[in-house]
Amino acid sequence: MTDSDVGVHDRVCALFVGRKRKALKKFILETGIKFKVHTTDADHILVSGKDVEVVKKAVELITPHIDKIKREIQSKVYENVFTDEDEDIRYRICGLLIGKNGENIDRIRSDIGLNFPVLGTKDGHIRVSGTNAEVVKRAADRLTLEIKKIREDIEVFDQKLNS
Repeated sequence: MTDSDVGVHDRVCALFVGRKRKALKKFILETGIKFKVHTTDADHILVSGKDVEVVKKAVELITPHIDKIKREIQSKVYENVFTDEDEDIRYRICGLLIGKNGENIDRIRSDIGLNFPVLGTKDGHIRVSGTNAEVVKRAADRLTLEIKKIREDIEVFDQKLNS
């Protein structure tokens, strides 16, 4: 079990599995046990393997790892910055905010002298996180400003197209 809070569950799964499953592959290499993991929409990560002993051992090793990830998540401060209700506009905003190969978001981080993780959510928000509430607030304020500028640019562009 990860967490009954869907947001926490999603973050736990994302951190455990990793981008392109790299964190999971590394974990499997380190443990030397071959098993498969399936994340669910509920509050669990399903572990499967060729025999019961492999699955039991994998669960024994995964459980403290998941607990550690949960503690890290709970020690962080999160702030959500709204992008847009319209899914198409939201994707445009996120794409422009992040930029090609992350260049725009890296520039923003550099401008304000803060390195903060950014994660999109399913409900039209961008989640900014960190361990320092002041840093997270400054980053969220800056992203809010950037999103406002991008929105204005999108509106001007759409008006020109419709004229």
